[in-house]
Amino acid sequence: GNKTATRDISVDHEIPMLSMQKVQTAEEANDWYYKTINIPNLRFYDVSNTGVWIDPKLDGVSGKVVYYNNGKFKYASTRGDGKVGAILKFGKDITGVPERFLPNSELRGEFIISKKFQKFYGGPLRNICTGILKRDTYTDDIKNVTFVIYDAFTYQLSNEITFSDRKDKLRRIEEILTENDNKFTIIPLRKTNDIAKTYEDYVNNWRDKYEFETDGMILTVDGGKENYTTINEKYKISTFNRYNI
Repeated sequence: GNKTATRDISVDHEIPMLSMQKVQTAEEANDWYYKTINIPNLRFYDVSNTGVWIDPKLDGVSGKVVYYNNGKFKYASTRGDGKVGAILKFGKDITGVPERFLPNSELRGEFIISKKFQKFYGGPLRNICTGILKRDTYTDDIKNVTFVIYDAFTYQLSNEITFSDRKDKLRRIEEILTENDNKFTIIPLRKTNDIAKTYEDYVNNWRDKYEFETDGMILTVDGGKENYTTINEKYKISTFNRYNI
């Protein structure tokens, strides 16, 4: 088919899509973790069960899906530079893009191609995913791209998602999507008190088992929105959240 490149239609993100700080070793991750959880005034809901939440860092194209004030699909876009992204012309056709969510809200996630298509495409899946998303002409393999959800935000306090920790927030997102009969994929999540061992498990085991290519782990401090606000406020000028790394 005709695969002309599209002129990007840019869109401002209502809530900036911040980038992530990176560390290379478990020692650095531990330093970050202990420094962060010792910030004054943090509230942990279950002190017996503190630890850090782990998601795989998906190696696709970051982006989001935005919903109108009636909760119906408005558009899908890439993250871009975090302030401005590009609208995806065939966003609605991507596998796992829910048709409905909360009014005036966004779901955040990764547009990514499953490893099962590796033989079919041959090349690096991330580059192939980028190419498919940018096409100006519809091709069926837009359906080979999956949207994997890892977060959600609402633009009004009146319909805010309340949650006690990372897992609870994903559970709430899942409930809302299930009520609306959507087909969706949510990021797998686990919790650990041993970052070094978890990283070793990731490298030696989970990385091969995940359906999608990953290039690391994302660590998120326990606790809810109040904690995340307290942590972020400690660093006034920042291009990233400080409660995950």
